[in-house]
Amino acid sequence: MAALPPIPETARPPTEAEKLLLRMRISQKCRYNASARLRRSYRFRLFTSMMFAVGLMIIPLLQNSPIQLGFSAPVIAMVQVLLAAGILVFTVIAGKAGFEIRADRLNQEGDALKESSRRLTRYIAANASIRLEDFHQEYAQLTSGKESHSRSDYLLARVEMNDNFPMWIGKRALLRALLAVSALSNYIIPLMLILMEMAFISDMLTLTTFYPGVLHLSVASH
Repeated sequence: MAALPPIPETARPPTEAEKLLLRMRISQKCRYNASARLRRSYRFRLFTSMMFAVGLMIIPLLQNSPIQLGFSAPVIAMVQVLLAAGILVFTVIAGKAGFEIRADRLNQEGDALKESSRRLTRYIAANASIRLEDFHQEYAQLTSGKESHSRSDYLLARVEMNDNFPMWIGKRALLRALLAVSALSNYIIPLMLILMEMAFISDMLTLTTFYPGVLHLSVASH
């Protein structure tokens, strides 16, 4: 029976220091991903409020113009109230959730983890004696904050860390697509409200008829 080939050096089990270093890098990447996710959510909510405000400016201007409008004054006033309420709701949500503060905190934790992982990398590369307990305590302290990353942040980190998590290119592309769909799902409601506002203004200018005809009856009767 032929002798088994020796295990290559690259296949050796990772040391405790290398395992800790990998955890640090994953947590660092997750913190950055979570920070970027919160900032995107905050900015899109502000964008939604801005679009509602633009609608509140455009509608009165159209009412004061000689253009024949597709809705009656009461219907237009009702939509203006809804837009004003939407601005209030999205502004309050963005302020109460503290997206910017939470994103900054997560980004700072990511920077601290990056610095800690760099120090550990230098120790490992120099084959210097390492007090892993100190690094374990530092890692535990840096990851014990109130804010944590989500599962999607972790999956995105695995997809982006090609060297540490090799996978078939098709699986990586599929994970990226699923993560993109998951991220977009958080913006469905604000996006639908913006599209509804645009459709209303388009109907108001009689360019389209997206909304039910019952809302146009008062105009048709004139």
